[in-house]
Amino acid sequence: MSDFRIVIVGAGMGGLACAIACRHAGVQVIVLEKSEKLSEIGAGIQITPNATQIMKHFGLIDKLIQAGAEPLGVTRLIDHDTGETVGERPGWQWAEETFGNHWYTIHRADYQQVLADEAVRLGTELRFGAEVVHVECSDQPTIRLASGQIITADVVVGADGIGSVVRSFVYDKDPPFVNRGEVAYRAVIPKEKLEALDGNVFGKLTAGGATMWIWMGPGKHATAYQVRNGSVFNLVVLGPDDLPEGVSKAHAAREQMELACEGWDPNLQRMVREASTSVIKWKVVYMDELDQWTKGRVLLLGDACHPTPPYQAQGSAMAVEDGACLGTLLRLHLQTERKVPLGRLLQVYCEMRQARTALQMKGMKSNARLFQLRDEDERAGRRAVLSAVTWDEHSQSNEWTWGDMAYQTALNDA
Repeated sequence: MSDFRIVIVGAGMGGLACAIACRHAGVQVIVLEKSEKLSEIGAGIQITPNATQIMKHFGLIDKLIQAGAEPLGVTRLIDHDTGETVGERPGWQWAEETFGNHWYTIHRADYQQVLADEAVRLGTELRFGAEVVHVECSDQPTIRLASGQIITADVVVGADGIGSVVRSFVYDKDPPFVNRGEVAYRAVIPKEKLEALDGNVFGKLTAGGATMWIWMGPGKHATAYQVRNGSVFNLVVLGPDDLPEGVSKAHAAREQMELACEGWDPNLQRMVREASTSVIKWKVVYMDELDQWTKGRVLLLGDACHPTPPYQAQGSAMAVEDGACLGTLLRLHLQTERKVPLGRLLQVYCEMRQARTALQMKGMKSNARLFQLRDEDERAGRRAVLSAVTWDEHSQSNEWTWGDMAYQTALNDA
């Protein structure tokens, strides 16, 4: 094993994927996580085909399936008040044929645990309760913990999320956050509760297998799909932001979630009424392009440098790609006799990933508008466009990336 050491701050999907990729490169890896343990915060998450490709490379597909990952079936775009389907995307068979990889849904905590177990199995040192308070951004970077301990590294990676401590030492200006004025209510619903509802709600939700439902309404939308082998449903409802300044997430009353979709499709309202009392709301923000991801031998990945709202299911996939990209570059660097300067290598990482995340951001913004049109005429036009999507090489759109196969292939066939 090389004596090259990388220290990763944050044990989210991106940080853990980075740890796995770097261990494959033979690098010593320490992951510092502020929390005392991995958290169940969050609910469902999608493993899109581009992320599936990386999981396949890591040899983790079987473990993810054992942990409850389920191939995604048809995605239905629903009119918010009538419940009528206005657009459909084929399921995992189409994804496999089109992009070469499945599209999965999984509980966030289960995904994170599989990655953490693999990172540790490969030799990663995973430390909990390790709060970073200072980072020296130089060619010999150091980290100081709240305990006073100093840790040295060849490279430091800030994978510590949207409120990144590491970013505050890399980027000396105010981050260019954009607040959309929304919160995302997240909850899970046990299968048994849905089965007990009248009106065959459960049968409608599961028709066609692991179907994803996206209700599109004026200025907001909602999403539901099953996780943990169909034992629970993940539900996300967007509503007006009522969180105080400086607060990014908080527990919420289920009644707030109900109010956000008042007057919508009765099936959705029945689901919300059965939601777990453990509802969490998250402020929906993203960041305009951050022009600096690295300083010295310290760099950023994932939400620390490109947070993205839940409109395209690519947030964790982009973070996983970041980690895999860095690990691959370090492996090539260590195996090559004529090495480029490490600082230049980190710049290559930034250039590659900034172009990729800019592509993702384009689709995110397009979907946000597509799902939340307010104007009746525009919504009628949306219906006409979506009904014409064929999901093959002839499927093109100058307006919506959701049904543009050139865009979707560039995004998912990575």
